[in-house]
Amino acid sequence: MAVKTHQNHSNSGGRLFGVSGFQVPMDGLSPKLACRGELYGFADFAGTDEQPWYKADELKLARPVAGILRVEIRWHELDDERDPAWLASFCLYAYLHPERNWLLYIGKADNQTVHQRTHGDHKADLFDYLCKRYDIEYFRILQGDLVLEEGRRRSSELLSLVESLLIMRLQPPGNIASTLSRQYRPGLRVYCGGDWPIKRAGFHDWD
Repeated sequence: MAVKTHQNHSNSGGRLFGVSGFQVPMDGLSPKLACRGELYGFADFAGTDEQPWYKADELKLARPVAGILRVEIRWHELDDERDPAWLASFCLYAYLHPERNWLLYIGKADNQTVHQRTHGDHKADLFDYLCKRYDIEYFRILQGDLVLEEGRRRSSELLSLVESLLIMRLQPPGNIASTLSRQYRPGLRVYCGGDWPIKRAGFHDWD
């Protein structure tokens, strides 16, 4: 999936998932993408500009252990512009080298969608830097769902803790914040699965 600073999408008919000007046709989606659309609950907002809700109860780990906070991140490569995961929020995203499994940047989509976070002028300087450094014209994009333990609540603080832990441990070249220092949460355990491209998959904070 080529990601550029500006990207326009036109509607070609059929039912739509839509938020903030970005719409995804429902008709003709593969079973895999249709299931992801149901997971994010986009069908309830088809053709509207409202933010999609997330069925958090469908993604749960085992019951928590005292002092330990376990989070699984299920990474998914966004290789289809109709993928409903572009409209996900409260998740992570990452830029990858187009030909190698090099992690170039990690970010979070909290109060915005992945599409809003990965497209627009606010990313122009980052795009220019990475494209010049690696002599590339586009990136691959990963989206990562946070799977929490039963009874755990989602929060912006938790999302930031997980994002900063990965940045600190992996030092992606496009990141500046959290590369030298960060807040930490003793007992935080993060595991990356799905389409995660790096051999190291487990990360933890100091106890």
